Amino acid sequence: MEQALRRYFEDVKTQCPGTLNAMLDARLLSVDFDRHILVLEADMKPWMTNPNGIVHGGMTAAYLDLVMGLLCRYCSGGRMTPTLHMDVSYLRTISARDTICVRAEIAKLGSTICTAVGSIYAGDRPDRLLATATGSYIVQP
Repeated sequence: MEQALRRYFEDVKTQCPGTLNAMLDARLLSVDFDRHILVLEADMKPWMTNPNGIVHGGMTAAYLDLVMGLLCRYCSGGRMTPTLHMDVSYLRTISARDTICVRAEIAKLGSTICTAVGSIYAGDRPDRLLATATGSYIVQP
């Protein structure tokens, strides 16, 4: 499963150019399938900001949805896991110059619904929590 996840990050930019997941340009930092944890890293870009010059909340949510959804997908045997519900808490602003780490952990892996928790923290300061989320994903047959 780890090979398939690594391949996803290699292929998404070439096979799905112009899609949001490709544009997010996330990198796989670590994966632990035994503990159901996935960590991605990404550099923020100026196009991701709102008129105030900070990363738009929708981008923050997109990174959290990406990491939680991918973890649910691969922990469910590679089946598609579209988002059923997601709740995001924005704790601090993110600037266009920041590198972030996005972490997800499975809270419950069921046969039809997978629930995950996610967090974003500053790439250079793992003690600086920027956002948190919970998400539920439908495990497709």
